[in-house]
Amino acid sequence: MNNRTLVWLCLCPFLAWGNPYPNPEFISPDLHPFNNYLQRYQSTPILSRNAGLPVLRIQIKWQLSSDGAETYALDQVKTERSGTHALMKRVLRPDPHGSYHATIFDLNTGKALYYQSIGTGKEFRKLSGALAFRFPEITSPIRFILRAEDPTSGKLTEVFNQIIDPTQATPVATLKTTQKLIRSSLMKPTIVVAIYADGFQKGSEHSFFEKAAKIVHTLEKINFPQQKHFSFRAVFATSNKKLGRARSLGKRKVRDSFLGLYHPYWHQFGRWYNVVYPTSVTKYRDAIAQSSYDYPIVLMDSSTYWGVGNFKELTAIPAHSNRFEYLLLHEFGHYFGLNEEYEGGGPTELEFAPYMEEPWSQNITFLKRPKQLKWSHLLTRNTPIPTPRSHWNRSRNIGAYRGGYADSYSQTPSHKPGFSCIMSSGHTFCPVCLHALEQRFKIDQGIDIN
Repeated sequence: MNNRTLVWLCLCPFLAWGNPYPNPEFISPDLHPFNNYLQRYQSTPILSRNAGLPVLRIQIKWQLSSDGAETYALDQVKTERSGTHALMKRVLRPDPHGSYHATIFDLNTGKALYYQSIGTGKEFRKLSGALAFRFPEITSPIRFILRAEDPTSGKLTEVFNQIIDPTQATPVATLKTTQKLIRSSLMKPTIVVAIYADGFQKGSEHSFFEKAAKIVHTLEKINFPQQKHFSFRAVFATSNKKLGRARSLGKRKVRDSFLGLYHPYWHQFGRWYNVVYPTSVTKYRDAIAQSSYDYPIVLMDSSTYWGVGNFKELTAIPAHSNRFEYLLLHEFGHYFGLNEEYEGGGPTELEFAPYMEEPWSQNITFLKRPKQLKWSHLLTRNTPIPTPRSHWNRSRNIGAYRGGYADSYSQTPSHKPGFSCIMSSGHTFCPVCLHALEQRFKIDQGIDIN
């Protein structure tokens, strides 16, 4: 074996276990340089102190005991002004998606008042260490119940049940930030997309706002579903530390940056060096609470090929990557619940329990009940289920093709709609994912989709 072969074999795991797509060489670089995107928004105003609606944030800590048992405990209760009109509407109905479902009940009547769901799959709690839920401000004691997917069966199980007194909540401290309105919504109702800086140091403020404008440009260019309803604001605060290279720091340590994001060395699930997670959920949530938000997007002062998206928790990408557009769209897709449509490359942190009957991700099926395929309304007549690859080669029609879900294990093989989606290595979202994004927007506006 020569030296060149040895080096290649050593590098293979790092090249193959990337996120979002295992091999960035299959992803086309951006066609246009990263310059002057802010020129379209010359009148970009600096915003005054955050005027979001009052919110109660309930944070639950997850731990793994020495005997392997999972435990959940109340971490903290805080008040913040991060709420939006859309948030006030969507919490009135249960969310059909998510792996962690929280409900608030009235103590006197026992009636469910508000609902919220977050997170994708069984790896999420190990990576985050805590689960945070936002509800409209409440002033009287309530009962808080949390259900989580069992890590083996995938069935929703009650893991926490406690009376909470909101009058004991502490307010989130105001941090020094500069906030700009990049673009107002062009249509009503409005969804607030807040873009945050992490790892940007003193003197890099202009660079951050320029990259934030690039996000708006990208979503406009591809006509991302419902983007005309998005109001974009950008939030800058100086970080003392850049992201840097992925490495283990021993015990979990809070990162000295605005949001405190870093590679999750504390749970090395096989792809940890290609994603970032909060080193402290409290620090992360307190920071993004400096603005009102529905969809938080984080720009890291980094150029390395990586990215992370997790359902209703965060989207984070490197601001200086030459594959910025692909990373943004792929990871933003994860934020809305879409799963990986590529196979190979090691496991994904978006992994479900191995014996789950059917993942709730809208674009992946374990196909245990073929006649109940969740995207059957998009199939053409006489499409066989499961669908052989030869059918795609002939027709490019949506079906249920073997593949997707990276190398994560499930009791039955996973299937995906096709082979050209951006949730794999494509340039656009497939019809199944486009439909899912449209449906998520309705849910996020509080519209009943049933």
